[in-house]
Amino acid sequence: MRLGKTFFFGLALLSVCALAFGCASTKLTSVWHVEKKPAEPLKSIMVVGISDQSSVRRSFEDLFVRELAKHKVKGLASYRVLNSEQEKDQGLIRKAALDRGAQGVMAVHYKGTETKEDYVPPTSTPVVYRTWDGYYPMVYSYVSEPGYYRTRKYLSLETNLYRVSDGTLLWAGASRSLDQDSLKKLVQDLAKVVLNNMASAGLVP
Repeated sequence: MRLGKTFFFGLALLSVCALAFGCASTKLTSVWHVEKKPAEPLKSIMVVGISDQSSVRRSFEDLFVRELAKHKVKGLASYRVLNSEQEKDQGLIRKAALDRGAQGVMAVHYKGTETKEDYVPPTSTPVVYRTWDGYYPMVYSYVSEPGYYRTRKYLSLETNLYRVSDGTLLWAGASRSLDQDSLKKLVQDLAKVVLNNMASAGLVP
């Protein structure tokens, strides 16, 4: 009997999620990667967060390095070896990565913010009534909330992964993330979709 309650409530939740950004705060909007999988996935990557705000850059890179560790990839935050001026020179970035044994360089770039009006459909919450002895079937009634529109902001990000040894582009992706006013949540969500896709392409473990 409980399964029925869970099932109907699940359907309502799925309907809301499907219309409100697919139950995910970050999704890839386009992806490209090399056709031939490398002999081995990259096990060490330098992360470069391209930002004119040094504090955002440092926090972003540190958080992404933590997410790389979950994929058994050794991450290196570029700010730990390069200052803001040095990071403008792609040659210095590559040299720093080579000197520290990094096999790849991942650059993440903020492209802009889009404001969008989303429609949140009506929701129904099941209310369960039982008879005194508990043997009769459940009777459901629903308390409904009307649908409404809400304005949300989405961040457009671009992520590129290069092989350090020859500078070849291995993976490129554009993504859209819901602006949740939490850099940590943004990085976690971004890293999850990006690294899972890279893993499917054989680029990371």
